[in-house]
Amino acid sequence: MYSLSPRLLALLLLVPEGIGSFADIGSDHALLTRRILEEGKAREGFAVENKEGPYRRSRDALCGIKGATPLLGDGLAPLPGKVDLLILAGMGGGLIERILLQEPGKAREASYLLLDPHGEEDKAFQACASLGFAPLRERIVQEKGHFYRLLLLGKGEWEPRREDALLGPLLRKERPPLWRDYVRARRGQVLTLLGKGEIPEDRKKELRAELMVYEEALKR
Repeated sequence: MYSLSPRLLALLLLVPEGIGSFADIGSDHALLTRRILEEGKAREGFAVENKEGPYRRSRDALCGIKGATPLLGDGLAPLPGKVDLLILAGMGGGLIERILLQEPGKAREASYLLLDPHGEEDKAFQACASLGFAPLRERIVQEKGHFYRLLLLGKGEWEPRREDALLGPLLRKERPPLWRDYVRARRGQVLTLLGKGEIPEDRKKELRAELMVYEEALKR
């Protein structure tokens, strides 16, 4: 069997047991879609791509896989009906926000959301909370020098805080060892940016506030 990257494997492990159907939006070669179905974690899976080239690749990857349906279209629009789990991974938080809020009815029909936001986590989290989702499980992985925070959400009330976007809503409480490495890395990135003289003053103010969050987190 083909191997998954650490990030995709962590996403696979966060897929809830007992779901009937799921949709992977922006499925990226459909490797995760394929593995979920092959392991029997769901009966039906949709791999959605909005460009012809990626759609053809996902279609080829899913050929012969029972329960797999590749779809061509934007966001949640091509989904034929309700799915139990929506996966939005490997994209910016602003794009996650747009996808969810363009089709809020379809988003609310899901029981779970599985996110892997790459930046602008605050936008993704606010969108999820506005649709009635709250954090259930969170993991952090490192792959090729990059850290990825993965979040499974289910139905519930949530008021995201700034610390949730910067540190992770559950990770900042659970504090696994790799999370501390992540916080140190983020602190280092902010310090590097602050060392550049051409940054506007309002941006420097934002970075100093962000730095304080990381410093406080590492003191505990």
